[in-house]
Amino acid sequence: MADVYTVAKFQKYLLVLVLVNIFITLFVRSVPISLVMSIITMYFIYQIGTGLKMKYVWLWLVGMLIPLLSLILILVMNSKATSFIRKNGFTVGLLGAKITDIKAKLA
Repeated sequence: MADVYTVAKFQKYLLVLVLVNIFITLFVRSVPISLVMSIITMYFIYQIGTGLKMKYVWLWLVGMLIPLLSLILILVMNSKATSFIRKNGFTVGLLGAKITDIKAKLA
């Protein structure tokens, strides 16, 4: 059940980060900030992948280095995380599951 908490937490972080990254790309256009955001995104993908007990998570990280493929991988990982959280009995909204609901069920 702790894996559900980890996956839900990092899925929420990933979704918020994607929204912030879109804003920065459209309005700020700062390459160093985008690079930092990409590294953080890779960390979140790694955490979700390990929470899902996926083999070869490092291949996902290599794929994240390719621009268009990274967007597709983010969407696929989000879909896998959403399915995993729903399979464990939690509802998932636009920005992921409610972390407080998962914490309450774990306690």
